[in-house]
Amino acid sequence: MKTIDDLDVKGKRIVIRVDINSPVEKEGGKIVLNPRILSHARTIKELSQKGARVVVIAHQGRKGDPDFLDLKGHAEVLSQVIKHPITFIDELVGPRAKAAIQNMKDGDVVLLENVRFLDDETKGNAEESAIVKEIAPLADYFFLDALSVAHRGHASVVGFTKKVPSAAGRVLKEEVDALDKIMDSKDITFVFGGSKPEDSLGIMKKWMDDGKIKNALVGGVLGILFLKASGANVGKSEEFLASKGLLEKL
Repeated sequence: MKTIDDLDVKGKRIVIRVDINSPVEKEGGKIVLNPRILSHARTIKELSQKGARVVVIAHQGRKGDPDFLDLKGHAEVLSQVIKHPITFIDELVGPRAKAAIQNMKDGDVVLLENVRFLDDETKGNAEESAIVKEIAPLADYFFLDALSVAHRGHASVVGFTKKVPSAAGRVLKEEVDALDKIMDSKDITFVFGGSKPEDSLGIMKKWMDDGKIKNALVGGVLGILFLKASGANVGKSEEFLASKGLLEKL
């Protein structure tokens, strides 16, 4: 797997796809600082310090959800974390985004708008999407830096790889290395949680079928789902499970 260590990034325009999808405060709608931002900040800071011209692309939420927001707040938080200015560009394709990328100097960092604001981010031919057509010609390299989105066939994840020399960022490399250790191990205690129980259930079944799970600890929405399956009274959480269509999993 090619990584940052294999490339001379100084003076190069690097498009890097990260996963900084973040919790949002109910009051005020501010982005909550979280491990994802802290992890990706390390990669962004390293590239900037090495003299790369860093173009960050990312998503936040899904259309129709309360946390489907622009990325201005993310730019502010990331800038505070890496102690370096990050310019937020409130578009993905168009004259402002193009000019901002073309005018970058070594060490500059820009964050483009939420990729899911574009309809063809999740639909159609990824290589022919607007963001790839507009941004790929301006890029020297594309870095994918998040295993959490690597399985998606979205334009910002896979579209650049056929157009621009590509490599793994620090976070993705660390995540893949950790998975490699699991692949070579058995009798593992897993901890499953988060807000996407469908994904966790799929992974759990895979590892159980492979005989790798010794124990499984569950929390979050997945934990509530297991409690419901065991016959426990989960109170108002049952309404949440129903609203997400999760009771159908039982």
